[in-house]
Amino acid sequence: MKFIHLADLHLGKIIYQNNLLDIQIDLLNQVMNYMVQKKIDTLVIAGDVYDRAIASKESIVALNHFLEAMILHYHKKVLIISGNHDSSERLDFASSLLQSQGLYIVSYPEKEIRPIEIEGVYFYLVPFFKPSYIRYLYEKDDLKTYQDAFAYYLSQQTFVEDHPKVLVTHQFIAGNKEVIRSESEVILSVGGSEIIDVDLCKDFDYVALGHIHASQKIKYDYVRYAGSLMKYSFDEVHQKKGMVEVTIDETGVSTQIIPLKPQKDLVKVVGKYEDVLHYPNNENDFVAVELLDKQVIGHAYDFLKEKYPYLLQITYQSLEKLKTNQTASSLDVEKQSPIEIFKEFYEKMKGEAILANLTPQTAHLERYARMWVASYEMYKQDPVKNDKIFFNAPVAIFVASPNNVNAGLASSNMELITNALGLGTFFSGFSIVAAKDNQPILDLLGVNSSDELLSCLVIGYPNVKYQRTVPRKDAVVNWI
Repeated sequence: MKFIHLADLHLGKIIYQNNLLDIQIDLLNQVMNYMVQKKIDTLVIAGDVYDRAIASKESIVALNHFLEAMILHYHKKVLIISGNHDSSERLDFASSLLQSQGLYIVSYPEKEIRPIEIEGVYFYLVPFFKPSYIRYLYEKDDLKTYQDAFAYYLSQQTFVEDHPKVLVTHQFIAGNKEVIRSESEVILSVGGSEIIDVDLCKDFDYVALGHIHASQKIKYDYVRYAGSLMKYSFDEVHQKKGMVEVTIDETGVSTQIIPLKPQKDLVKVVGKYEDVLHYPNNENDFVAVELLDKQVIGHAYDFLKEKYPYLLQITYQSLEKLKTNQTASSLDVEKQSPIEIFKEFYEKMKGEAILANLTPQTAHLERYARMWVASYEMYKQDPVKNDKIFFNAPVAIFVASPNNVNAGLASSNMELITNALGLGTFFSGFSIVAAKDNQPILDLLGVNSSDELLSCLVIGYPNVKYQRTVPRKDAVVNWI
């Protein structure tokens, strides 16, 4: 049998205030026409149907029209799972009533997967889930990471033998090589805990993946990300977008990428300003211009906008390189593990130096300095057990800005987001005191001289359970 593998439609996506829905509708029509022409009867969509949990009315109508034509008019079967962008509740609505018509939607992981059999091939639909959902589903409190949850979930299933098996999932599956990622993707968790080893999927005949926007194989020929329906960020301009045609027969599994042609594409134009002005006109596509000039060109956007009506951004390569050089220390940090970074942070604390050179100006730091010395000595003995600053968190975010108000608002927003994602966080004032006016630590963090450190958010999954809320004093309210 043959089927088409799609993913990451992101219907209703908006880039730079431009709604892409009309382009997306045309691409879906291209998919439908191809399936009708080639007599392919099954379509698999591996999550992120919509771009937002609360999809626009126009996006919902567009999907309904597409499914109506596919199922009722052309009698195709469509298999859909929810992704991290989708609302499971909304996508799941009336899904059971539609199965008789050939539409199969799975929005929540089922305790026992009910495979969908089509022409002797069994499809196992596994929508996106967080570890907390699997902990709840099976009452297994020790499942902390996505890897643990996914492995345990598969271990609880019974799979058919002697028949081809297809796994459809929206989890972040990775192999022994770096996965090509895009700016338009949402990071599922901090610290890389969302990554799942591809070898957990090796017993399937084909694995239809969603979430990653670049079309690519993962370690095995039969494990593949379809990629997004179209380009959704300018770092994707060189990626080839399309759909995956999958063939399963007595000889095995084979795939081919069928390209799709959007009405408007994302392109990048590179050159000096005077040269870019005289390039051939590009009046249809969304354009990003990267200028090679050493200085910022006044009114460049206004003049280039006349040549490129859908100009979305202008960047300067030389300024980007300068920015990169200025933050070289922070780039080095990205190559280190959290343990290595935190160890370096401990080593650069200045407790001994302060105690040896106490002055009226540093006297207020004496208490902290003694704590830093003691903390570092304990840390050296056991970095895991005695991490009294970061508490073995996978991520710590330091917020710096020339404007304390902006930094405070950003910190507050990040705290709200961590809570919304089911993470835990606390503000480490201790680390801020240690870092302020400490040039080695500021260099480690890549903080510019014009910026001031305001806060440090320590983020991770807390290894605690609260039986009740923390007691607090009554609020003092002055009514005016």
